[in-house]
Amino acid sequence: MGVIVILIVAIGGLGYLYYGTSVIGGKSHTLNVQTQITTQTVTSVTGNAATSSPDTLAITVDDPGISSPIGSAVVTIYPAAGTPIVGSPGQSYNGLTASESGTAGSSSGTYTTSKAYYGGSTLVVEVHKANYVTEFWQITAPTVTGCQGVCSTAAPLSLNMLNGPTMTIKLADQSGNFFTSNSTKPISGVVSKSTETDAQLAGYGVYNFTTMSTTSQTFTVYIYNTAVNTGWASTWDPINKIMQHMVLQIENSNGTASVSSLPTFICPAYTGVAPSSFTSEDGCLGSRTVGTAQYWGIVQNDGYVASSATAIAGGVTQFKVGSTIVAGSGEQSYSFTVSKGSLTAGKAQEFQLQLEQNASESYFVTNGNYGPNAATIGSAFTFWVAA
Repeated sequence: MGVIVILIVAIGGLGYLYYGTSVIGGKSHTLNVQTQITTQTVTSVTGNAATSSPDTLAITVDDPGISSPIGSAVVTIYPAAGTPIVGSPGQSYNGLTASESGTAGSSSGTYTTSKAYYGGSTLVVEVHKANYVTEFWQITAPTVTGCQGVCSTAAPLSLNMLNGPTMTIKLADQSGNFFTSNSTKPISGVVSKSTETDAQLAGYGVYNFTTMSTTSQTFTVYIYNTAVNTGWASTWDPINKIMQHMVLQIENSNGTASVSSLPTFICPAYTGVAPSSFTSEDGCLGSRTVGTAQYWGIVQNDGYVASSATAIAGGVTQFKVGSTIVAGSGEQSYSFTVSKGSLTAGKAQEFQLQLEQNASESYFVTNGNYGPNAATIGSAFTFWVAA
């Protein structure tokens, strides 16, 4: 079984909502609604004054697709500067210095903090596990009254974490011929046969401009999530100050054949403050040239509303009840055009399609990689254009 990592960052100045009170062990706990971070400054943060009795937190991580707890959590807490914490007298925190770390129950999915936090303290919680989607949550420590010193019963909090999708990439030309992924460079004698049809060439993973008597071709790439009750949730990483998305990367190996007609919206560059909307970047494009290779990254639509743990149509998230898909299509598609350019007879040029998770397109444009938490999803799809 993989390991969940829950990273908690205490910060000041963030809004929160309450959804009611409960009485546990004779103590009154005011509980909070968790919301993904929508606006946050991670520089020059200030701590929270004590507003109630200090209490430990019992954080449970749930899978919203199947309404079940996710076990084996590793939790690390990062308080903001000046945040009062029982058990850490005189220590100074800057939002990046850990106050504690521990492991949650393998079956309960619950981690109980070893230190107590005062009500009203705002925290950022990172939830992570292999094959799940890394998510950051904003929470507020529950307000607790009626305790002498630290309360004896931990205040319960619940967070959601999506099971990661199983993604498949397909490619078709404008005639509707679907290509076979082919990582081996084709033999020029095979791809230039005048008797080969475009469908036969597509079976080799090749499109030949000369054989098809064209100088350009429009391709459509289809992105499928084939696993129900799974999906993607983009989130703001307050530690590295970047958005984490699912990104489709298109690589043109040497730029001889040119690419056009990609989405034109450019991903905004983030510095210290997260965006106000997680859907504003859907379909945005970043590009970068490395030597003779060209790269484009297209941000995918989540199709998931984190604050309500629900799937919506048009994204890569899909939930299912019985045999019925109740929300989310699990599919995205994009078209782009490849022109022959200066590609000469008998030559073939490689294109590769790859999905990246926990990826920041603006970070890639600046740094040449998708961020410290980025990783590929599934296998790359490779095809060739030839002349």
